[in-house]
Amino acid sequence: MEIINENGRLVVVLGTSHDLQMAEKWPRNVDDPDYSRLIQHLVSDSKIDTIFEEASECGPTSAQKLAQRLELEYVDVDPHPNVRHFYGLSSDTGNPLDQPYDFANRTLPEEHFKREDFWVQKISLESFKVGLVICGYLHTLSLAGRLLSAGFKVDACVYVPHDKLCRKMHPTDESSAPSA
Repeated sequence: MEIINENGRLVVVLGTSHDLQMAEKWPRNVDDPDYSRLIQHLVSDSKIDTIFEEASECGPTSAQKLAQRLELEYVDVDPHPNVRHFYGLSSDTGNPLDQPYDFANRTLPEEHFKREDFWVQKISLESFKVGLVICGYLHTLSLAGRLLSAGFKVDACVYVPHDKLCRKMHPTDESSAPSA
């Protein structure tokens, strides 16, 4: 698929919703078989040997279970919010806005960037040829840039199936669709 750079390491970054990643422990878990199939496709197509994930010690995740099943290395690169301070990271990375903006979040970019730098450092210390990094979709481009700067060859994709993630009621019959 990709020509691997001189250091021999390619990283595929997959940005997605944490609601798809987090399996049964996550309160807003969405079981999406397409997400699992996508991970399996990326693993086989890119010949992934290690899966890295922003899972914040909330696993087991779908990717973690797949890694175990396929006997791949798995590394959770993000410490749990309760222990981030041990690594010089903040547990506070932002918060949701109040009603009526229930889908809006205020974010603290500096804290997210510190976490991404931490992830890149952890990834750099691992021995692998081709890695898959699964993270929240808002990290996709900035994390890809950090990995490029660290000397990795990077491929990136985003998987956010809005129709599966949205919990609001939507009309399903054609009569409610807007006319042309």
